Amino acid sequence: MTKERRPAVARARALAARAQEIFSSHDVPAAAAVIEGAVRLDPKEPEWRRLSGFYLTCMREYERAQEELDRAVALEPGNYLGLQWRANLAFVQGRYDEALKDLGAMPECYPQNEFRRGLLLGRAGRWGEARERLAALAAKSPAWAELLEAYLAAIKGDWDAAVGAAESAAARPGTLEEAWRPGFARRLFRARRWAHQRDKKGGNMLGRTSDHAGRLFLIGVGMDPPDNMTLAMFKGIEACDIIYVNIASDSLMELMAITTKAEIRPINYSTEESREICADMVMSAVKPGVTVGYLTVGHVMVFGPLTRSLVHRCRKAKVEVKAWPGISSMDLTLASMGLVLGDTFAGFQVFDEQALLGKGFSLNSHAAVAVYLSTSSSRDAAKIREVVGRRLLEFYPASHQCFVIGPGGGPPVPRAVDGFVRWSRGLDGRSQVFIPPVPGGPGPDEYDLAALARSGKGRKRASRAK
Repeated sequence: MTKERRPAVARARALAARAQEIFSSHDVPAAAAVIEGAVRLDPKEPEWRRLSGFYLTCMREYERAQEELDRAVALEPGNYLGLQWRANLAFVQGRYDEALKDLGAMPECYPQNEFRRGLLLGRAGRWGEARERLAALAAKSPAWAELLEAYLAAIKGDWDAAVGAAESAAARPGTLEEAWRPGFARRLFRARRWAHQRDKKGGNMLGRTSDHAGRLFLIGVGMDPPDNMTLAMFKGIEACDIIYVNIASDSLMELMAITTKAEIRPINYSTEESREICADMVMSAVKPGVTVGYLTVGHVMVFGPLTRSLVHRCRKAKVEVKAWPGISSMDLTLASMGLVLGDTFAGFQVFDEQALLGKGFSLNSHAAVAVYLSTSSSRDAAKIREVVGRRLLEFYPASHQCFVIGPGGGPPVPRAVDGFVRWSRGLDGRSQVFIPPVPGGPGPDEYDLAALARSGKGRKRASRAK
């Protein structure tokens, strides 16, 4: 290292450390902006490139992430993290063959990556190699091997074998780093077996077919996929030839790998400006004999400017369009808060936070409100949150208490409305903010907010509101 470069390298290291500190607070856009400074100061350091590519993947800026990770691998070809993160980038986009190539090039492979490698070999129909991976994995981790055996059986449609292997993996408590996996696989494969038997018996198998003039399936996978997925949507996914996926989720893409042989195409619809561009992409694939799917979070017919555009276009073109139901943000909010719509509250409003940016926006503060935080991975997230925070204060007292509902089923976390800009920074994009009504509005019952804050569950007061 030349003497002239030392100060720049030192500053780059300091920026990288700061970026990782920011990332640990879940503020991904801010971390990405800081690590870009490190890359500019020290462009030949592969570690900064790897971090930049990883953060950009989290933000779904896939093209830039690919550029950074390609450069990182070129600078340090055998680096484990570079190959893993590039494989993960390909995986979340459904580019399974490219992910498999990088997984196979790793100098060492941890059980989870060995599992994914065997899974993708099975999806590609390379069963001999998949069985070799299974045998190698069994020597490292019997639980991961049994889980892989379950997923490979699911790819073949052998639901009895899938259930049996998943049950064996689940009977080995504490042997996986991700302890939720075996139990989830067992529940999922039992349900898929039951649904398959029922549909086969009733002649209700949908399947892939080319005897139509083109079809569009709109599929919502719930607010916290894959936990909130329904059996009905698997039927829709299985029938698609091409699926546009508007979600970045490792676990969801693992399920896609065993559920469908459709071509997976990533799509990034997150702002109003991208709506018609994304609609053009989806509709360009709808042709006679081709079933195209659009897969997104929540209920696909709720918060659906893109859905609305797709439905209108299909109607105009006389293309068959079908929606497969998912669990909406309103469902999740009510369940998380222990509320009953129509009993606890007279009304309920649900908004994507972008709706609060519109001119003329109106909110009824005497009805319950849920705000879906959709812009968490956007570079403009901080600016958007500042506007949203100001808008909320137009309708609520500064000290009014609201609750953050995050992914994973944890208890709601109480917060004050006036701190929205601060405490919303870094929240997961699957998070929601539930805002109880301002007291004094119409409604059958009052709500004990103190009890709600203590327990995370609502309780009606004994006395009825007059």
